[in-house]
Amino acid sequence: MSQQTLEGGNPPFGPPPLSVAPVLLVWRKISGIISLRTTKERVPRTMARDYKSEYRNYHSKPEQKKNRASRNSARSAMVKSGRVKKGDGKDVTHRDGNPRNNSKKNLGVLSKSDNRSFKRTRGAKKAQIK
Repeated sequence: MSQQTLEGGNPPFGPPPLSVAPVLLVWRKISGIISLRTTKERVPRTMARDYKSEYRNYHSKPEQKKNRASRNSARSAMVKSGRVKKGDGKDVTHRDGNPRNNSKKNLGVLSKSDNRSFKRTRGAKKAQIK
């Protein structure tokens, strides 16, 4: 099988002739195929979180304060019962998702990764509580 050649003397699908190469590099840069950076450019980062604004708009509300206090008391109850301890990498979770329901039947222990990994949608379910 003989290789056909183009005007530049290169086989088809081979490297382009030198006269075409700068045009292709510009096209590739415009289309995002390659980057022609020769120096390290600063990549724009996403905006930093505004914790003060989050607290003011959400965490300072009376309902959220009560939820947080209830979660803290649930953790405290589990520490007293010996099921969790400080630094063990476990989360105390509420089976029904209601942070104010601290009955013993509603509380469980999960690893942090299992407890924090489910999707926050209406149909999503938490991991099985052990």
